[in-house]
Amino acid sequence: MKKRIIIFIGIFVVILTGFTLVIAVPNSIGKKITDEIKARGYIEYSPDDAKALALEKCTQCHDTERILKYCHRCGPPFITVVPHMRKFLEEYKAREPHKNFSDITDYQASAIAQTWNALVGNWEGDFRKDDLLKLIGNNKVLIDLYNTPIEKRKIEYALRKSGTKVKGTYQPEGLGTESGHLH
Repeated sequence: MKKRIIIFIGIFVVILTGFTLVIAVPNSIGKKITDEIKARGYIEYSPDDAKALALEKCTQCHDTERILKYCHRCGPPFITVVPHMRKFLEEYKAREPHKNFSDITDYQASAIAQTWNALVGNWEGDFRKDDLLKLIGNNKVLIDLYNTPIEKRKIEYALRKSGTKVKGTYQPEGLGTESGHLH
Protein backbone atom coordinates (compact mmCIF):
# COMPACT_ATOMS: atom_id res chain seq x y z
CA MET A 1 0.00 0.00 0.00
CA LYS A 2 2.77 2.46 0.93
CA LYS A 3 4.65 1.53 -2.23
CA ARG A 4 1.63 2.53 -4.38
CA ILE A 5 1.31 5.87 -2.60
CA ILE A 6 5.01 6.59 -3.08
CA ILE A 7 4.77 5.67 -6.78
CA PHE A 8 1.65 7.83 -7.19
CA ILE A 9 3.30 10.81 -5.48
CA GLY A 10 6.45 10.30 -7.56
CA ILE A 11 4.47 10.27 -10.82
CA PHE A 12 2.52 13.35 -9.71
CA VAL A 13 5.74 15.23 -8.88
CA VAL A 14 7.31 14.28 -12.23
CA ILE A 15 4.22 15.45 -14.16
CA LEU A 16 4.00 18.67 -12.15
CA THR A 17 7.71 19.35 -12.62
CA GLY A 18 7.48 18.68 -16.36
CA PHE A 19 4.48 20.99 -16.76
CA THR A 20 6.20 23.71 -14.73
CA LEU A 21 9.35 23.46 -16.85
CA VAL A 22 7.35 23.66 -20.08
CA ILE A 23 5.61 26.81 -18.89
CA ALA A 24 8.43 28.50 -16.93
CA VAL A 25 11.42 27.86 -19.19
CA PRO A 26 11.27 29.87 -22.44
CA ASN A 27 10.50 27.51 -25.33
CA SER A 28 8.08 27.30 -28.23
CA ILE A 29 5.76 24.79 -26.54
CA GLY A 30 5.53 26.88 -23.36
CA LYS A 31 4.90 30.02 -25.43
CA LYS A 32 2.06 28.34 -27.34
CA ILE A 33 0.49 27.10 -24.12
CA THR A 34 0.83 30.51 -22.45
CA ASP A 35 -0.56 32.27 -25.54
CA GLU A 36 -3.57 29.95 -25.54
CA ILE A 37 -4.17 30.49 -21.82
CA LYS A 38 -4.08 34.27 -22.36
CA ALA A 39 -6.34 34.03 -25.42
CA ARG A 40 -8.93 32.22 -23.30
CA GLY A 41 -8.75 34.87 -20.58
CA TYR A 42 -7.19 32.82 -17.77
CA ILE A 43 -4.12 35.08 -17.62
CA GLU A 44 -4.16 38.80 -18.43
CA TYR A 45 -2.03 40.24 -21.21
CA SER A 46 0.76 42.55 -20.13
CA PRO A 47 0.90 45.87 -22.00
CA ASP A 48 3.92 44.69 -24.01
CA ASP A 49 2.24 41.38 -24.85
CA ALA A 50 -0.93 43.22 -25.89
CA LYS A 51 1.05 45.54 -28.15
CA ALA A 52 2.79 42.59 -29.82
CA LEU A 53 -0.56 40.80 -30.15
CA ALA A 54 -2.21 43.84 -31.75
CA LEU A 55 0.58 44.16 -34.29
CA GLU A 56 0.53 40.42 -35.02
CA LYS A 57 -3.24 40.09 -35.44
CA CYS A 58 -3.99 43.36 -37.20
CA THR A 59 -1.14 43.22 -39.69
CA GLN A 60 -2.52 39.95 -41.04
CA CYS A 61 -4.83 42.08 -43.17
CA HIS A 62 -3.71 45.72 -42.84
CA ASP A 63 -0.35 47.39 -42.94
CA THR A 64 0.66 49.24 -39.79
CA GLU A 65 0.52 52.64 -41.50
CA ARG A 66 -3.17 52.18 -42.30
CA ILE A 67 -3.96 51.35 -38.68
CA LEU A 68 -1.99 54.31 -37.37
CA LYS A 69 -3.85 56.71 -39.68
CA TYR A 70 -7.24 55.53 -38.39
CA CYS A 71 -8.98 58.39 -36.58
CA HIS A 72 -12.31 59.67 -35.28
CA ARG A 73 -13.14 60.90 -38.79
CA CYS A 74 -12.50 57.44 -40.29
CA GLY A 75 -14.96 55.47 -38.23
CA PRO A 76 -16.08 54.25 -34.85
CA PRO A 77 -13.76 53.56 -31.90
CA PHE A 78 -11.51 50.50 -31.86
CA ILE A 79 -13.69 48.78 -29.27
CA THR A 80 -16.36 48.43 -31.98
CA VAL A 81 -13.99 47.79 -34.88
CA VAL A 82 -12.18 44.76 -33.48
CA PRO A 83 -15.29 42.50 -33.29
CA HIS A 84 -16.06 43.27 -36.94
CA MET A 85 -12.54 42.25 -37.90
CA ARG A 86 -13.60 38.68 -37.12
CA LYS A 87 -16.06 38.81 -39.99
CA PHE A 88 -13.39 40.21 -42.28
CA LEU A 89 -11.01 37.45 -41.21
CA GLU A 90 -13.60 34.87 -42.33
CA GLU A 91 -13.86 36.63 -45.69
CA TYR A 92 -10.06 36.82 -46.05
CA LYS A 93 -9.79 33.10 -45.26
CA ALA A 94 -12.32 32.28 -47.99
CA ARG A 95 -10.76 34.68 -50.49
CA GLU A 96 -7.14 33.75 -49.80
CA PRO A 97 -7.10 30.12 -48.58
CA HIS A 98 -3.35 29.79 -49.14
CA LYS A 99 -2.66 32.30 -46.33
CA ASN A 100 -2.85 31.37 -42.67
CA PHE A 101 -5.06 33.92 -40.86
CA SER A 102 -5.51 33.41 -37.13
CA ASP A 103 -8.78 34.18 -35.37
CA ILE A 104 -9.30 36.72 -32.59
CA THR A 105 -10.80 35.62 -29.26
CA ASP A 106 -12.88 37.94 -27.07
CA TYR A 107 -9.97 38.45 -24.67
CA GLN A 108 -7.59 39.16 -27.51
CA ALA A 109 -10.12 41.67 -28.88
CA SER A 110 -10.12 43.45 -25.52
CA ALA A 111 -6.31 43.61 -25.42
CA ILE A 112 -6.13 44.78 -29.04
CA ALA A 113 -8.75 47.51 -28.56
CA GLN A 114 -6.95 48.82 -25.47
CA THR A 115 -3.62 48.82 -27.29
CA TRP A 116 -4.86 50.82 -30.27
CA ASN A 117 -6.80 53.15 -27.96
CA ALA A 118 -3.55 53.95 -26.17
CA LEU A 119 -1.35 54.17 -29.26
CA VAL A 120 -3.72 55.84 -31.73
CA GLY A 121 -6.51 57.38 -29.67
CA ASN A 122 -9.71 56.65 -27.82
CA TRP A 123 -12.79 58.46 -29.08
CA GLU A 124 -15.40 56.30 -27.35
CA GLY A 125 -16.67 59.45 -25.61
CA ASP A 126 -17.52 60.97 -28.99
CA PHE A 127 -20.13 58.29 -29.74
CA ARG A 128 -23.50 57.62 -28.16
CA LYS A 129 -23.44 54.72 -25.70
CA ASP A 130 -26.39 52.98 -27.40
CA ASP A 131 -24.66 53.14 -30.78
CA LEU A 132 -21.42 51.72 -29.38
CA LEU A 133 -23.18 48.91 -27.57
CA LYS A 134 -25.11 48.03 -30.72
CA LEU A 135 -21.86 47.87 -32.70
CA ILE A 136 -20.17 45.77 -29.99
CA GLY A 137 -23.08 43.33 -30.04
CA ASN A 138 -23.30 40.55 -27.47
CA ASN A 139 -19.58 40.48 -26.73
CA LYS A 140 -19.62 40.49 -22.92
CA VAL A 141 -15.85 41.02 -22.63
CA LEU A 142 -15.98 44.19 -24.77
CA ILE A 143 -19.14 45.43 -23.05
CA ASP A 144 -17.34 45.05 -19.72
CA LEU A 145 -14.33 46.87 -21.18
CA TYR A 146 -16.55 49.71 -22.42
CA ASN A 147 -18.04 50.07 -18.94
CA THR A 148 -14.57 50.17 -17.36
CA PRO A 149 -13.07 53.62 -16.81
CA ILE A 150 -9.85 54.19 -18.73
CA GLU A 151 -7.90 54.50 -15.48
CA LYS A 152 -8.88 50.91 -14.65
CA ARG A 153 -8.11 49.46 -18.07
CA LYS A 154 -4.76 47.93 -17.26
CA ILE A 155 -3.31 47.72 -20.76
CA GLU A 156 -4.61 51.02 -22.11
CA TYR A 157 -3.75 52.97 -18.98
CA ALA A 158 -0.24 51.49 -18.69
CA LEU A 159 0.59 52.20 -22.34
CA ARG A 160 -0.73 55.76 -22.05
CA LYS A 161 1.06 56.38 -18.78
CA SER A 162 4.35 55.05 -20.16
CA GLY A 163 4.18 57.72 -22.82
CA THR A 164 4.30 55.15 -25.59
CA LYS A 165 3.73 57.07 -28.79
CA VAL A 166 3.72 55.66 -32.26
CA LYS A 167 5.14 57.71 -35.08
CA GLY A 168 2.64 58.26 -37.86
CA THR A 169 -0.60 58.39 -35.88
CA TYR A 170 -3.24 60.95 -36.73
CA GLN A 171 -2.87 64.06 -34.58
CA PRO A 172 -5.87 66.42 -34.50
CA GLU A 173 -4.90 70.03 -34.98
CA GLY A 174 -6.23 72.61 -32.54
CA LEU A 175 -8.98 70.39 -31.22
CA GLY A 176 -7.72 70.47 -27.66
CA THR A 177 -7.14 67.36 -25.63
CA GLU A 178 -7.69 63.83 -26.74
CA SER A 179 -11.22 62.56 -26.38
CA GLY A 180 -12.14 59.45 -24.50
CA HIS A 181 -14.86 58.34 -22.21
CA LEU A 182 -13.92 58.81 -18.61
CA HIS A 183 -16.55 57.56 -16.19
